[in-house]
Amino acid sequence: MFDVAIRNDNASNCNIITLSGDWDLYEKEKVERLFAQVMSESPASVIVDLTGIKFLDSSAVSTLIFSFIGLQKIGVPMVLVARENNYLLRKFRQLGIFDGTGLLFYDSVETAQKELFNLP
Repeated sequence: MFDVAIRNDNASNCNIITLSGDWDLYEKEKVERLFAQVMSESPASVIVDLTGIKFLDSSAVSTLIFSFIGLQKIGVPMVLVARENNYLLRKFRQLGIFDGTGLLFYDSVETAQKELFNLP
């Protein structure tokens, strides 16, 4: 089962997208529509929480990359949240998928917010 939720932190105008379950080709359009909606809203930043993802395939990775690039083009930073020992983060690092893109990873949504908005 795959679930996606979005909330806006009104204080910082940051959209927080939380994804959980198995993210594969069958879920690609749902996530692409969500990112298109986010881009149309032009938030100050986007945090994508992947801590609940159990599996993702190449279509999910490409969706993340294209969404990151699309947001970059309109000046909206996007960061990912994945716990340090999470299999996703290990795989991303082993494969070098995001090397050189400037996409940043954090271990929690709270840490990402602090870094993005220079909070104490």
